[in-house]
Amino acid sequence: MRVACSGGTVRARQTETRGVLIGGAPMARYCTNCGHELRDGDKFCSECGTPVGSLASSPLRPRWETCEITCREVKAARRFTKVQLQFVAAAIGRVGRYVAAESEVFPAGEDDAPDYSEPDHMRILTALITRLTADGWNVLPDRVEHPVFGYLWYGYRFHRLIRS
Repeated sequence: MRVACSGGTVRARQTETRGVLIGGAPMARYCTNCGHELRDGDKFCSECGTPVGSLASSPLRPRWETCEITCREVKAARRFTKVQLQFVAAAIGRVGRYVAAESEVFPAGEDDAPDYSEPDHMRILTALITRLTADGWNVLPDRVEHPVFGYLWYGYRFHRLIRS
């Protein structure tokens, strides 16, 4: 572990005894099945029911991969056609950046953007969210924020536990 100081960085040493750092705060333990934080004295994970033991709990913080739904233009507008759009779940995980899922392609709304009042756009977004949750992604409470337009109505964020 490296600790920053005014003269640069120095190597710090931690000593651990039964999940408690000597000279520090107790270390939290986490279920290796679901990543839920375990309390002292727990014999089973209160989230998933996995027995707590040397193999069932870990002092390491669980690792998560994240994704957020964005929208991309697939095909530019032509003289007699609208812009074609697609919702994309862009993810960052242990393999770097990747596309977790994509929606079907759909015509843009009046402003060449997705329109929440358009039933097909809502149906397509709902189908993508359903696919992500079926793949183990959990919806997060915060939303994607655009620097100019604010929060995007379709900008859901997700995370899921990285399994070893």
